[in-house]
Amino acid sequence: MAWLLSQIAALDSADIVLAIGGKEGGAAELLLQLTTERRRPVLPFTFLGGVAASTFARMRYELFDRLGEGGIEALQDPARVDTCADLASHLVAGRRRDGLEKLEPTRSPVVFISYPRARPAEADFVEMNLRRRNIDVIRDEHDFGTGYEVPGLISEALHRATLFIALWCSDYACSPWCCDELEMALDRLERSPQAPPLMVAVLCLDETRVVPKRARKLLHHPVRSRDELLATVLRLIEQHAPTR
Repeated sequence: MAWLLSQIAALDSADIVLAIGGKEGGAAELLLQLTTERRRPVLPFTFLGGVAASTFARMRYELFDRLGEGGIEALQDPARVDTCADLASHLVAGRRRDGLEKLEPTRSPVVFISYPRARPAEADFVEMNLRRRNIDVIRDEHDFGTGYEVPGLISEALHRATLFIALWCSDYACSPWCCDELEMALDRLERSPQAPPLMVAVLCLDETRVVPKRARKLLHHPVRSRDELLATVLRLIEQHAPTR
């Protein structure tokens, strides 16, 4: 226990945590869970297995975004352990460049995806890629039931969200439920200054004009491919990272 307490104290002043091996279900696993919850960067090497390898599997896509294919290969190759310092410097420098070191330790980005039921493919794509990167996602299929309590649930979810994404298209414009979600997000943006900061973004999937008056004042992001869609979402998350 004394070892774990000393490690937790050191975690608060560390720029990065290197993970090698570690017993599943032991103190090392708890320490790495605390590390990710506090949004500290982790460099998990896989060649000794254990909790470091499982952490790598959970964070693979996030690490790929930061380190590229070469970094991913190095983390799995014991012969390239001498690249550790370069990988750590690259990871820390990238987070500082993007402003991610300012993230509140106990709070991660939460993305609310608003989309028309008639066109779920883009929402499925965004959700899958965000969850692969350990980013919390809110959407109606998983988080809201049916009935009179739905508006209240949406309101609660919006107060938890840090980024509201409207996947705007002709089907969205024709859906009263989608427009209601957008209006509630705009209300939350304007009327709840004490709540955590919320960014509302409109991602235009086609040429349909944005009709709601207040939404017309927002910055619109035209996207014409799935790669462009994901890149825009990730950029918005990094630009609007919750701060201390």
